[in-house]
Amino acid sequence: MTHHYREIDNKLGQYTMKFLNKYWSHFVRWFDRSFSYGWVRQVAFLLATLAVLIAIWTIGMSFYHEKPADGESKSSFVRTLELMLDPGAFQGSDNGEFPIIIQLLVTLTGAVFFTAMLITVLSNILSNRIEKIKKGRVQYSFEDHSIILGANHLLNNLLKEFATTKIHNNRRVVIITSQDIEDIYSTTLSSIQDLDKIIDITWINGAQTVENVLLNADIDKAHSIYILGESDEANNDSVNLETWNLVRKVCKNILHEIDCYLVVERMATYHILQFDTATSDSHLHLNIINSLENWAHRVLVTREYQEAKYPAIDRCGISINDNHTVRFVIYGINRMSYAMASTVAHIAHFPNFIKDRRKRTKICLAAPEIKKEMDFFLGHYDNLFKLAHAKLVYWDNNNEIHEQILRTPEPEDDFLDIEWEFWDTSIESENMRNHISRLSTIEDEYLSLAICDSKSDSSAAAALYLPNEIYQNNVPVFVYQTSNGEVLRYAHNVAKYSNIYPFGMYDEYNDTFLRSRINKAKKINYLYELENNGHYFDSMPSQNELDKLWHKITAYVLKLSNIYSANSIPTKLRSIGIDPDNMPEDQSLTQEQINILSEIEHNRWNMERLLLGIQSLPFAERTRINQLILSDDPDQKSMGKKLKQEYQAKYFHKDIAAYEELPEYSKKYDEVIVSNIPHVLR
Repeated sequence: MTHHYREIDNKLGQYTMKFLNKYWSHFVRWFDRSFSYGWVRQVAFLLATLAVLIAIWTIGMSFYHEKPADGESKSSFVRTLELMLDPGAFQGSDNGEFPIIIQLLVTLTGAVFFTAMLITVLSNILSNRIEKIKKGRVQYSFEDHSIILGANHLLNNLLKEFATTKIHNNRRVVIITSQDIEDIYSTTLSSIQDLDKIIDITWINGAQTVENVLLNADIDKAHSIYILGESDEANNDSVNLETWNLVRKVCKNILHEIDCYLVVERMATYHILQFDTATSDSHLHLNIINSLENWAHRVLVTREYQEAKYPAIDRCGISINDNHTVRFVIYGINRMSYAMASTVAHIAHFPNFIKDRRKRTKICLAAPEIKKEMDFFLGHYDNLFKLAHAKLVYWDNNNEIHEQILRTPEPEDDFLDIEWEFWDTSIESENMRNHISRLSTIEDEYLSLAICDSKSDSSAAAALYLPNEIYQNNVPVFVYQTSNGEVLRYAHNVAKYSNIYPFGMYDEYNDTFLRSRINKAKKINYLYELENNGHYFDSMPSQNELDKLWHKITAYVLKLSNIYSANSIPTKLRSIGIDPDNMPEDQSLTQEQINILSEIEHNRWNMERLLLGIQSLPFAERTRINQLILSDDPDQKSMGKKLKQEYQAKYFHKDIAAYEELPEYSKKYDEVIVSNIPHVLR
């Protein structure tokens, strides 16, 4: 029997301990979380504890409360409050009303809980607040601010642009990143001196693809949005596109204008977005930034290089009577190579081709075992290579050079002024060294090299050990450096290597001339709009009017057409003897210059359309459509216009043709653009 009761006692003890452990564990977890995060719980804990203690001591004091003889007495509650709030109220002697030992216990309790605990709670609240700010976990209310989504290599350069240009009129900048805020902040602070004094930045920790994160940052109230993406993201383009779709969803009901800048890196992504007919909403305006193409534009268009400039691939310009042509050799096949090649193809159009159709710009891509990449390139731009000259250059085992013709257009389609070569060789091989040495000595050819190896060290080494003729003949060598270009910057200041120019550095990734180029494109878009409506140009409208017309464009490919046209202006002006960097304010063009530049503009437009994926029509078909449109018969004219529109809806264009084939109404577009170049630049 005794054993039976002992078993029951043991079980009760076990159940009791489990019960106590369970609720003690809940209390400890609640306490730890309260004092680690929320200030509300901490204050609630402190107040609840004080309330319980005051109640206990008030009851305890009331048991020993004896009224003094004079009848004047404090209540137990008032005396308890006095002692707990002010330890100085303890007199250290028994006044006969309350026992001294109980007063002492109340005083000690008040000192601990109302002094030590209060200070601890307040200190803890402030510490947690500071910690949350450092971690980017504090929510604020924002309005008319600039939001940057992601913190990749573009971030520091973008903030530098904000700091130096004041483009956002000192608006608050909100940066949302999933990376460690303290690390990013330290890196940014070391890059931009007095950052906190120059820009009002709020850091928020969160994923850019989470809707609540965007809502908490009041993205629908923003002035501008920059979608950069995070560093070292393998699927950066996919994440940024997902973010863009989320931004559109969150901002679908906005009533104010927001400019959004979306950064993509892959040419395939860029190509897809070009043909999206709804890249912008009514108030949310998208600008697509290909960071690699932007670098190519910096090198070849604005030529922005520190205090000086990158050399022009056409040097001082190629006039209509000039015998020179341009040869641009790109070593290495990667995304940067394609960006450089396409940019050269967009801008390298010269008037001497008008007189001699053999004076074509040559773009040469070189790499070991290039055939696989060459097939990919030819397939990607199949519509271009139906009309372009292209050949493969290779060397046999005896170092004998061979040329294999890849593409030759039909005579009626031989109107492109750029041809392509693919060299199957490595840059360190004797074959290539001898070949570029020979090319550097050709008097009527302007040679330029771009070394685009994916490894910065390999590119730098290749640039510093080129054949001596490259240095002696001052052939421009553009070297792709993904990390830091300081070694080649230093080399550039050495006499022997003064022809070497680094580009592509992450610490200089932001293109300060991008907005300027886009603004020129807006002016060209206005000129197209005038011609479409049969109006004559008088003067450029206000910036607000230019912006409205720009935002009306639904397909981004049309915006790109204007951007590429603006990019070609420096080359055009040099070809007629005008320095684009020092053009007089009152500069105007002669009719002869306009005629020359109009044909150049059309040749450029042909290449632009083909690179963007638009296809040409067979000679017989484009001739038939032109005849129908020019017919005096209204039915014939209507049929011609309908055919033209049907083909354009399928990404064919009848005006991808030789300049002399164009009807006069098509030539007017080229004339309007080039005759007003001085107004575009002002």
